[in-house]
Amino acid sequence: MNIVVTGAIGIGKTTVCRKLIEIVRNQGYTCGGILTYKAADKSIIIEDIQSGEKETLASINNVYHGPRTARYSFNPKGIEFGIQAVDKGTSAAILVVDEIGHLELRAEGFANILELIKAGKVKDCILVIRSELLP
Repeated sequence: MNIVVTGAIGIGKTTVCRKLIEIVRNQGYTCGGILTYKAADKSIIIEDIQSGEKETLASINNVYHGPRTARYSFNPKGIEFGIQAVDKGTSAAILVVDEIGHLELRAEGFANILELIKAGKVKDCILVIRSELLP
């Protein structure tokens, strides 16, 4: 089963994921994957759901030499951290990927998760996708 959580920027998609993770864990299931959220300095933080470890994924300042979008420069170390968290998370009962965005549309970032889902290697997954990217 794949569940897509969607909505505009800042509407609470990550908050919904955190609540779902809490509910699922209280029912005795394991969760893995990633959550992403903005820090006070407007950078994007990525969190490994299983370990609770965090890394900077992107910054509005041009401090990283990874992929870029109109607003952010992405940290290659943060992307690799997220890819590893998603890979570990595929063995959990539920995989959460917050979020599929512009990088994935360009086959960068966490685009590999879409291939894992298509190949049937992920049983139950919650994907966060901004509403404007659904098409």
